[in-house]
Amino acid sequence: MPHPFKDRLDQGRDAICTSDLRFQSVPTLRDVVSTFKIEKFRGARPTFPQAWFDYATSIQSVKAAELRKAVKLAFRALDLQKVEKMGGGTLKYVCRVEAQEIEVDIDYGGRSAQLRYQVTPAQLRGRGVFGWLTLERSLGLGAGDWDRITEDNLAASLEALCDCVRYAASLPARVEAWAVSDAP
Repeated sequence: MPHPFKDRLDQGRDAICTSDLRFQSVPTLRDVVSTFKIEKFRGARPTFPQAWFDYATSIQSVKAAELRKAVKLAFRALDLQKVEKMGGGTLKYVCRVEAQEIEVDIDYGGRSAQLRYQVTPAQLRGRGVFGWLTLERSLGLGAGDWDRITEDNLAASLEALCDCVRYAASLPARVEAWAVSDAP
């Protein structure tokens, strides 16, 4: 018997792979707008229907500069210690979560996502690609790319991001406690 979560995941995947605009990323919707405008200017037949253009222009995305400021404010809840510029649109936020220092790298320069985050707890530093976590990666649901942050959902999105960071930061200790409790 299939698991009900798998059915919902499959339905969501199917919707994303179709023309249901509710599941399209902000960068994709920006592309719809620019393509529509260019084709209209050139007098070419539009690739996208007018309804897509209307929907895409109704979504008020958050620009990278505004998003960076909002993340910095939201990370006060994670006891933000300092912010370092890493180059290429990436910032490192050093925070303290449950008395442990963590680093949260956020890339704001992606073409397909508004932000990509990764959490590096102190005990995983120096382990290369095995030294960072995201909630999505730990569940096998992606790498931590966020692509649907709008003015309407900014506060809720950043609250969810802080929750994801807290959870990812706690994973190594949780796994260690679980492993030790099951040890013979």
